Amino acid sequence: MAISPIMPHRGERVGRGEKRLTQKRKNNAVSSKRRKGAEPSAVPPKPPLHPYLIMAVAAVLPGVGQVMNNQANRGLLFVFTMIALGYVTYHLSTPEISLVGRYAGGLFIYALSIMDAYKWARVRWVIFHHPVSAAPSATTASGEMPANKMEHS
Repeated sequence: MAISPIMPHRGERVGRGEKRLTQKRKNNAVSSKRRKGAEPSAVPPKPPLHPYLIMAVAAVLPGVGQVMNNQANRGLLFVFTMIALGYVTYHLSTPEISLVGRYAGGLFIYALSIMDAYKWARVRWVIFHHPVSAAPSATTASGEMPANKMEHS
């Protein structure tokens, strides 16, 4: 009976480090199989949502704009920071201060989260809708270097 180099024999104990190596070997074997016979997917990638839609959702529901941008951890961070700073500024303010002043810390993070959601949605939108072009060559069509490149050579 041949023993597989990847998996230990039935009665053998495997240590933690060996388990990791075994898992890496399995993953490498699977990924190399995928690479050899991999054909490009016929399904086009899903386009990102429009940045204005993301901004509107982020304005109504704090943190959800980041979730719609596939940044759930970032959205949770904004929500918890907004709540924490709102709580701190509420307890540090006096009763005479307005509602906006009492929750100024939370409102500041709220405004940042809206801008952040829009910014990343815009980046994703521009990347998706502008195809990658080849780098410009250093020579012109006739094979000569442009005038501004000659000065630096």
